[in-house]
Amino acid sequence: MSYQLNAAIGPYDLLRDVAGSSVAPLRQRMGLLPLRRGLEHALGDWSRSGAIGQVEADFFGGDGYQTASLWRGGQRAWGPSRTTEFPTARRPDWPINAVLAQLGVVLEPRDARPDHHDLFAEVGLGAERDHEGWAERAAEAQHYRTYDDWHAAQQQEREAAARRAADARLATIEAPLDGAEVMRILDIPAGPQVGAAIRFLRSLVAERGELSRTDAVAALRARFSGR
Repeated sequence: MSYQLNAAIGPYDLLRDVAGSSVAPLRQRMGLLPLRRGLEHALGDWSRSGAIGQVEADFFGGDGYQTASLWRGGQRAWGPSRTTEFPTARRPDWPINAVLAQLGVVLEPRDARPDHHDLFAEVGLGAERDHEGWAERAAEAQHYRTYDDWHAAQQQEREAAARRAADARLATIEAPLDGAEVMRILDIPAGPQVGAAIRFLRSLVAERGELSRTDAVAALRARFSGR
């Protein structure tokens, strides 16, 4: 399996300000801009607004290399550092991990296996395996001017997906009362409130297990009477 990376990495908002919309969001408020070769002059200019990492990696079947530099204040402040050896004990010294640390990326305890923790994985650089994948991620995020805008949209999408999944699960549960019974008990016409009552009863069954008709009627009246 191959892995190729040639990119600028830095705070998402900074990269959007200096380089435009082709920035893919990473974790910890970082962003990744896929690079064409020969952009060192641009990196120097961009780094006048803040530190930016320049990273490159090329692997196939477990063999390959990493190269990384840090640009700050219009010039290369660290690197380039290159290696083809990746001993686990020296993980913080791997070039890309080293430059990510200088950009402020930190380890967070999201995995119970400490030996798998490294900043490369922490920031999400394994999410894509080539330039085209990162370009697609950047295109998906191009409408979000700031990291907070993108993060809020992602949170909304996750919440909507969770609601859809919950609704799908509830739809498989048999309610103890049908629509006609709900309309008669609550004295309401057919409409959205009937659906809401059925979903309520299904959620009770999901929470409590089997529900008798008597308990269902009492719960329904307690929940919807007076509306």
